[in-house]
Amino acid sequence: IVLITLGVFVISFTSLEIYFRVMAKTEYGYLAPVMRANDQLGFTFIPDGEYQAEKGTVHFNKYGYIGSDWSLEKDPDTYRIAVIGGCNLTGVFHIVDTTYYNFPEITERRLKERGYNVEILNFGVPGESRSFYNFKTVEHEVLKFKPDIIVLENLLPYTKKDYARDEYHGYQLEYLFTSEKSKEEAIAWAEKLNRWKPATFLIDNSWVFRKLAQKYQHTHNDDLASFIKFAVKNQVSFIDDAVTGIYTMEKSVEMTRELAAQLEDQAIDFKLLNYQAGPFGDSLVNFSFDHIFLETEFNKKYLYPKDNHFNNLGQMHLSDKFVEELIKIIPQEYNLNQAYHEGSK
Repeated sequence: IVLITLGVFVISFTSLEIYFRVMAKTEYGYLAPVMRANDQLGFTFIPDGEYQAEKGTVHFNKYGYIGSDWSLEKDPDTYRIAVIGGCNLTGVFHIVDTTYYNFPEITERRLKERGYNVEILNFGVPGESRSFYNFKTVEHEVLKFKPDIIVLENLLPYTKKDYARDEYHGYQLEYLFTSEKSKEEAIAWAEKLNRWKPATFLIDNSWVFRKLAQKYQHTHNDDLASFIKFAVKNQVSFIDDAVTGIYTMEKSVEMTRELAAQLEDQAIDFKLLNYQAGPFGDSLVNFSFDHIFLETEFNKKYLYPKDNHFNNLGQMHLSDKFVEELIKIIPQEYNLNQAYHEGSK
């Protein structure tokens, strides 16, 4: 009887574990400890860091962005494209069959397959209410790479949330810029989690125990519930009081036009990026901004059900559209196939 009971328990536990792991693949994972605080931009990825997912690894270059290292000096025979934005540019670290999907990287590969000598620098960083920081990334990070075109995925009016992300003892911290106490509390909790690593082992490695822990967390409001919340997410967050500053539409438009004028003086093309029709797309037209509109249908098959970020299929779809738009923009002199045909005439 004991052996039968034990066998039933093992089979049931294993079945639940498999079920929860399969279901987990429909959502991207919790925030990985891969961010480093940045005084100017809130945070970037950890320079020369990496994110180890279940099926593969995402690498960050020495500048703190996704991909291999970029040369500061641009090859004159290469058309350099800089893209700036949030979660959707990163692919939110979703890896399918060892392939990491983010549409800028896919787009670069597809353009090269068509004979274009291009390079796409991905300055995407995930985070809430970061459109102002995305805007400032042009000045603080992008210009030194001398791109031919800057594509800014953004929303008007600009918003700025006063919080930082940082890594500590393998945990991702979130704390207020304006509060040293917030940072101290986040560090104290990370140290507590680090001391109790054996207690978090089951949460980290078993989806059944993770679900049981989450059940307790959602039904209690005590220190243990906080401990479980931080352990499950691998993240310590103290930003409930974070203030989101919102610039007026008039000010946002003024700043964007000033930036566009500065870039024009430097012979750098500049376009805003939008994914779908709506108020933001209308504002791009109404304010006469040069823009790339990917005309993306928000089909459920392209989205994570948890929060509507683009999944791997969505990233492929975005790349399809982005390739179409960039081919209209890239000068034909950077098309090696075209240059070959013209040279052979």
